[in-house]
Amino acid sequence: MLLDAKTIIKENISFTPLDVYNQAFRERGFFISSYDRDEVNEFLDIVIKDYTTYTLIIEQLIERLNEVESALIEESTVTLESLNDRVSLIEKLLRSK
Repeated sequence: MLLDAKTIIKENISFTPLDVYNQAFRERGFFISSYDRDEVNEFLDIVIKDYTTYTLIIEQLIERLNEVESALIEESTVTLESLNDRVSLIEKLLRSK
């Protein structure tokens, strides 16, 4: 069964890099402690970069897995055809005796 990377990613990963990029947070009042906006943005930039890398790696691995699976299916088909040819040849030889 060939896998579709986009579907797998969509069904199993909560956020895309774009979701992380577009995430907005509520701002707190002046007297309540809050996070440094620049520090949060720098961190999110790293998360976005990593998410993008992970997504690409997953897509490449699934593509490679599909290639290997297709090659195995083709190989098994060729092997089965070869075995069938050999059986036919043996049957012909046995009939001719």
